[in-house]
Amino acid sequence: MLVRLATVLPVLFGASALGQELPSLALPVDCVPGRNCVIQKYVDVDKGAGITDYTCGFLSSDAHEGTDFRILPGVEAKVLAAAAGRVKATRDGMPDNDYAAPLDVPSTRACGNAVVLDHGGG
Repeated sequence: MLVRLATVLPVLFGASALGQELPSLALPVDCVPGRNCVIQKYVDVDKGAGITDYTCGFLSSDAHEGTDFRILPGVEAKVLAAAAGRVKATRDGMPDNDYAAPLDVPSTRACGNAVVLDHGGG
């Protein structure tokens, strides 16, 4: 995953064309993907009304601008900053549930507890 993202980042951000150095990113959760966490959604790279993740698949939602990690039930994992930045928003207090099951919460709270970080540069 990280190798593919590293090749996609210059295209998405145009940093090399601007002479800017790309940020060095790390996994934002203290977990092992596929073992005790999974990627729930990727960035939607389709700029229209469709949905396309970076693999040309559909693991996203329309206009989704982040990568969402889901911690598996019964696992405790720390949220980490992937790079230097500032906290834009947090949400805490949502119950820890198995979100593979149908949700009975408003859509504005459906992703559970969250942290949104701004790493700058758009």
